[in-house]
Amino acid sequence: TGGRFTLGLGTQVKAHVERRYSSVYAPPGPRLKEYVLALKAIFRAFRGEERLSFDGDHYSFSLLPAQWSPGPIDVEDPPIYISAVLPWMTRMAGAVCDGIHIHPFHSPQYVADVQVPNLVKGAAGEGRTIDDVTLVCPVMTAVGDTDEEIAAGRDHARLMIGFYGSMPCRRRVIWPEWPPSSPTTSWTTTRSAPPGPNSAASWPTATGVSPRTCG
Repeated sequence: TGGRFTLGLGTQVKAHVERRYSSVYAPPGPRLKEYVLALKAIFRAFRGEERLSFDGDHYSFSLLPAQWSPGPIDVEDPPIYISAVLPWMTRMAGAVCDGIHIHPFHSPQYVADVQVPNLVKGAAGEGRTIDDVTLVCPVMTAVGDTDEEIAAGRDHARLMIGFYGSMPCRRRVIWPEWPPSSPTTSWTTTRSAPPGPNSAASWPTATGVSPRTCG
């Protein structure tokens, strides 16, 4: 691609990783961080800068015979971006990644007040700055050449908002005060929503979704 390729990684969610792909999920953040560091070690070995020797808690790589190594490439290593929503993963992106993919279900307030400060903190911990990290911020839109196409785009966006909004770990993206401070308060009923400037008329019921299942 002449250096145009970008590698994007993410943790997915617990249910899909364990029940759809029959793989190990926990701990998602440290596992993904180690994967990124392992990839960078592999890239250095491809370039011949060092012998492949990566030994982590979740991944280990130590064998790279010359006949199986692709060798160096004519451009920089592919930049590694991760998707991140919650503070820990956002700090990790700032610490070891080339970029962060903001989730399409976000609010400007959450990005500005939560994600950017955590990016700065994570980067500073590794002697980097936020300028070393590219922010990719997709949005949900409805575009088309006809009213029908635009209506279909709105229906799809509405479906996605309802789906992601049903996850407790993503509600704090819209309501920073989530979860409610009172242990007796619940916002998981079918027709209720937390108070706030963007209160919605309805929320789908969230069943069996843990805040720890999102990155």
